[in-house]
Amino acid sequence: MPYASAYITGLLLAFMVSFNGMLASYTSAYFSSFIFNVIGLIIFSLLLLRPQTLHPNQSRPALFWLLIPGALSALTIVMSNTTVAQLGITLMIGISLLGQVLTSLVIDGFGLMGKEKVKISFR
Repeated sequence: MPYASAYITGLLLAFMVSFNGMLASYTSAYFSSFIFNVIGLIIFSLLLLRPQTLHPNQSRPALFWLLIPGALSALTIVMSNTTVAQLGITLMIGISLLGQVLTSLVIDGFGLMGKEKVKISFR
């Protein structure tokens, strides 16, 4: 199931970049990013209304760490919106995937960001 979920995530990212690029071509990269983030805020606000409990071993992280993913997401959307118009969707996503793979190799290989070291094998 995790492989199917990862594949579906890739599909959704391709559609997201495509639709954001189209919206950016009609408006601007910043307005497109604003719309994307407002829709995300609405959806996640609805999801957060569900009652949740923390796992007994889970503590609440510092607020600063909770803000980083949102800032990176907003930056990623603006950059993809401006890049799609110049490179096209296929090349933009291909280069983005290369960046994700290389960064993931470094994080896993060195055990960065609190992750366990993963031995990288090219077999």
